Amino acid sequence: MVLSWGALLAHCERSAAEVERFASALIELSTRHSFAHWLPFGEVLRGWALSASGNSAEGLSWIEGGIEDYRASGSLGWRTYFLSLKAEALHFADRTSEALEILNEALALVEATSGLRCWSAPFYRLRGVFLARLGAGDCVLDIGAGNGGFGTSGSRPRGEGYCYRSFAAMVARLT
Repeated sequence: MVLSWGALLAHCERSAAEVERFASALIELSTRHSFAHWLPFGEVLRGWALSASGNSAEGLSWIEGGIEDYRASGSLGWRTYFLSLKAEALHFADRTSEALEILNEALALVEATSGLRCWSAPFYRLRGVFLARLGAGDCVLDIGAGNGGFGTSGSRPRGEGYCYRSFAAMVARLT
């Protein structure tokens, strides 16, 4: 468990080398002692580290295998986080449209299950990065939409309670 938290903290620091180090140790220990719950955690984090280091194909393979193993174990708690790591890996591979779809799936799961809302803020940060990459600079922040707050300028609602900003300016302030 300590190795998983070390990898998680290294991910928060964006240190692919440290994530890889902790994830590899976690995979080895989990395999040796049949820790079925912790093995997928290590696999997904190793996949993110590989993707962040430029090896997207192998990284995505590790992430997808880890997510499948985690799903098979019947656990749900970390699924949204794992999906966000997959989304980020897809983004690293210049597959940003797919990344946005996966991230939307993770956000929908958070809403549906009232699970780990602590990851919502990073999910929205990633969403902003993905939309900016896709050229959605004319996106609108729609506080009351119930869709995570984002729409296109063509879907801009009128009325009180809505806040519109240049999406590119907002992302620039966040990064």
